[in-house]
Amino acid sequence: MIWPFNIISKRYFSRDWVGVWYELLKERGENDQCVIGRAKWHEGSLLSPEYFEYSHSLMDGSASIPYYLTQLGAKRGPIYSNYKKNISFWQHVKLALRATDISPAEPPQWKEQNDIRPKDNYEFEIGVLNHEETTAFNNFLKENKLSQNVVLLELINLHVFSLIKDECQNERYSWLLPINIRGIVNKHNPYENHTSFVQLRLNANSDYSEIRNSFSEKVKNLNHIGLWWVHHIGVLFGRNYMAKLSKNSASKNFWLGTFSNIGAWNVEDESYKSLGKDEVWFATTPGSKNFPVGIVAMEFNGQLSLSMKIHPYIAKDNRGVAKALLNKIIDDIKFNYS
Repeated sequence: MIWPFNIISKRYFSRDWVGVWYELLKERGENDQCVIGRAKWHEGSLLSPEYFEYSHSLMDGSASIPYYLTQLGAKRGPIYSNYKKNISFWQHVKLALRATDISPAEPPQWKEQNDIRPKDNYEFEIGVLNHEETTAFNNFLKENKLSQNVVLLELINLHVFSLIKDECQNERYSWLLPINIRGIVNKHNPYENHTSFVQLRLNANSDYSEIRNSFSEKVKNLNHIGLWWVHHIGVLFGRNYMAKLSKNSASKNFWLGTFSNIGAWNVEDESYKSLGKDEVWFATTPGSKNFPVGIVAMEFNGQLSLSMKIHPYIAKDNRGVAKALLNKIIDDIKFNYS
């Protein structure tokens, strides 16, 4: 390999550059912590939840779930992308140069804006579909050839727009959808962050077809691969330059939030410290006033959970609002998608 590229390669593998963005968040006084939890789901309630907390600077959701499952006796490793086509070095370069879709166009016009910060990392709510409800939902999706992610985002977007000013319902604001690209790009440590994202600009009327087509087009064009390299700008210009960009972005870039689906997990290892057939898992993202709504979906042993974290910046009663929105989303799934 040509000498300058060898130097760049060494810098690329020298640290978790995506994780550095979360280090910088923490240095600015923002939250860098994720929470994963498990509990028994019984008659609409979580019983005796057990929590695991970690910094997003260390790993992503596709690595953290198997990491903690392994701590409990299961045998799991980080999830890899199912994208199998080879992408050449020069294709990666072209994708990076074309990746301009990195910032939201406009800041969302929330009905409520407060100068309040979360007291801790546990200001979130959980909604769960039990075994029968999850099966009915998944069967409906299969029979009607629908994507679970698109259906969920359509419902989430619809209800989150109830927090947007009435006169701005037709404006388009941005969601970030993290995508696991482990296997397409690789670091020496598979537990490092291997996540990029797709940005979708939606309004209150965005429907299934619009969301599906927009998402599919961006994934097909490998927009998220280009954005991976944009977020590695520190390889060329260093951590101090990343800090300047992070501070500048925090002052002017505001999204609706993030929606992640970290997969379906079936854990039947005899050695696993199970909570029984009603065990459910859930996860949350750090969140900030720049990403005030964070939703994570995951299915564990046949039960689908949705966690929602709302930053008090857009709702003083952030947990109450999150619970109300989740109830509406869960009810919509039960009545319209099963």
